[in-house]
Amino acid sequence: MYCSRCGALNPDESNYCGGCGRPLRGSAEASRPGGSASASDQPPTQSGVNPPPPAVPPGHTRLAPPPAVRPYYAGFWKRFAAYFIDEIILSFVGIVIMLVVAGIVGIPMGLSGVDEDYIAPVVLIYFGIVAFLLDWLYHTVLESSSRQATLGKMAMGIIVTDMEGRRISFGRANGRFWSKILSGLFFSIGYIMAGFTARKQALHDLIAATLVINR
Repeated sequence: MYCSRCGALNPDESNYCGGCGRPLRGSAEASRPGGSASASDQPPTQSGVNPPPPAVPPGHTRLAPPPAVRPYYAGFWKRFAAYFIDEIILSFVGIVIMLVVAGIVGIPMGLSGVDEDYIAPVVLIYFGIVAFLLDWLYHTVLESSSRQATLGKMAMGIIVTDMEGRRISFGRANGRFWSKILSGLFFSIGYIMAGFTARKQALHDLIAATLVINR
């Protein structure tokens, strides 16, 4: 049913226009778009000027455009920002680890008279092992936790799920982490795939059957 005053389309069972609040019943012209209302439909005031549209009666609401729908899948740039935040956090922790390893391994070796040319490679090997374990646990534990996200993903409001939107297990998170090795090959094309696939999945997401979605 169309309103004869504003031309808005209303459900057939409506008694009042959702656009201007005008009563829809009692006028034959109300059912046609652009129809003109009769004099009885628009009673003039004493000054001859039509009254303003009536307020929306209780139990009725004005029609409003639906709110913007937030995308379900997290886009490439949001994922990249989350990755950048995670790298900053891991780099800071890595510096602390380097100092700790140097203190625990390097200083005792130096005091014992070990050649410095031998100490540096040993410290770097220990540091590399500890840093890699940290990176592995950081992603697998946090993404399989109740938070379903690393700190960077939390900051960007995105989470990791399985294909049904559920929390992933530690095993799946572990598989997703190791699959990133493949994503990083050939100029990181596996990561860039997140900007072009239908569900915004990178190569490691496709391998592990996971999604990255907006919370």
